[in-house]
Amino acid sequence: MSNSRVKGLNGIRALCALFILLGHISQRDFCQWEITSLPLPECCAYVFFLISGILAGYRIDQTGDVLSYYRKKARRILPLYYSYALISVLLFVVLGRSEEVLDSRLWYYVFLVPQIPFCSHTGILPLVHLWFIGTIVVFYVLFPLFALLKDNRRVTGAAVIAITWLLVKLALRVFSGTDSVLYHLVTVTSLDILFAGVWVGLLMRKGNPILDYLKSATWLGLIAWLLFLGSGLYARLVPAPIRMEFIAFLAFVIIMTQQAHSPVPNLEIKFLNWMGDISYEIYVVQIIVIVLLSLLYSKAGIELPAAVIYLVCSAIVIGVAWCFHKTLGRLFKVKHK
Repeated sequence: MSNSRVKGLNGIRALCALFILLGHISQRDFCQWEITSLPLPECCAYVFFLISGILAGYRIDQTGDVLSYYRKKARRILPLYYSYALISVLLFVVLGRSEEVLDSRLWYYVFLVPQIPFCSHTGILPLVHLWFIGTIVVFYVLFPLFALLKDNRRVTGAAVIAITWLLVKLALRVFSGTDSVLYHLVTVTSLDILFAGVWVGLLMRKGNPILDYLKSATWLGLIAWLLFLGSGLYARLVPAPIRMEFIAFLAFVIIMTQQAHSPVPNLEIKFLNWMGDISYEIYVVQIIVIVLLSLLYSKAGIELPAAVIYLVCSAIVIGVAWCFHKTLGRLFKVKHK
């Protein structure tokens, strides 16, 4: 394992981006074709949070001063976020659907709190999936302050934050109910998963006998793969309050087994690494692409197999994502790791 990257993370990112895309093209809110909802991991977005936490913990000594850290993260996250939001709103206006995007809800997206309309079930259609930006912004604002802790307190601090956040979420579920906006806000903010990832990243830097064992536990990795890939079939059997955490835990086991000399399967593949590099762009741009393709599909009056629809959507989404990745990367001098 190198000093700057963790093996297998880009592969997991790529797979999660494709699974989320598979889920979105089967949702009637976004498209007009008939595709049965397919079994797939429900909580892949939260796996991205785990990965963000792992990388933050693993690279904690590279955080630097607070302002430079904020500038770096802003250059990576905000240009695509605002570009996509602006383009989506303009396209909906051109399509004669301005009433769906031009109202007071839009301010939540402008001020980087898209999780609020998401949790109150009032999200703007082409922007609804951007709820995760609010979570990432909260984490990246807090993390440089966490990094100021002394080295020997960081591991304990990350564990305490993760456990405390999970307990708060469970308490809110009991006392305010699952329909509470506050409960949903705490749930989607997911500091338990993010700081659990930080905890793992810190332990990976230091070395840990349990993590060292997981690296060589091929059998455990294969079980985690089976459960993860089949999670659409069994997800409802996992208690809802910990479902996201459970799938994130499976991803953690998979990531650790990827650190072996010859992991099975090996995610260090050039194509998956490339896909992982643009996974953020794939996630962000996919809804407007699905909406537009669905409109064209409806007007064409054709019937295509679900597999063909998915492949065509995936190819176009990946192409659009790559264009955003290259263009914005050059404009804002973003270094992708």
